[in-house]
Amino acid sequence: MICDLLICDLDGTLIDSHEDIADSINLALQDHGLPTHSTEAVISMIGGGLAALVHRALDPADHARSAQVLDRYRMHYGTRLLAKTRLYDGVEAVLRRAHSDGLTLAVATNKPQDFIHPILDGLGVLGLFEVISGERTGQPRKPDPSCVHEILSTTHAAKPRTLYLGDSRIDLETARAAGVPVALVSWGYTPRAELQAAGPDYLLDTPSDLDHLLSSPHRSS
Repeated sequence: MICDLLICDLDGTLIDSHEDIADSINLALQDHGLPTHSTEAVISMIGGGLAALVHRALDPADHARSAQVLDRYRMHYGTRLLAKTRLYDGVEAVLRRAHSDGLTLAVATNKPQDFIHPILDGLGVLGLFEVISGERTGQPRKPDPSCVHEILSTTHAAKPRTLYLGDSRIDLETARAAGVPVALVSWGYTPRAELQAAGPDYLLDTPSDLDHLLSSPHRSS
């Protein structure tokens, strides 16, 4: 497709962070003497931001303790941002090629802003991104499209020449609300059948599929 701007979700799209997230939420739950979860179960809880993760991890009877568990989660996660987290195989090469070809790269995620830079820096790709929009005071969470609007305003990119890349229905809803094309990836945290049923513009099974999608001339002559 003709593309000038690639807006990427983070967890489940560029990085596989589920083990660090699961370890951190379980440590936070243990701190309060609450039941923990398998790593596989935590994967289904990811999406929508930290408050949503904690809410899903707690039994309904324990929801009153959400704020305390959230504080402990932030503490634990902040010390293990890169303990097990990695870029998905093949993603870095695609990002570097896109950047080299002149595409503008951005991140739009519900992960807190203060966690994003250390992760991307530690993985060696921070410098590839022109704009990074994460969860912070005054910034609505996805699927609110404010993060995409912010990126579009900063980069002056046209919506038809923008591609939003994500791994969940939340990402699709965000892109649709912003009025930009959307590609969903099946290597993340959402089953492929669910992604296909959501009806994205593109459904990608490997980073090579993304590379192929972006390989057509992306700037007008």
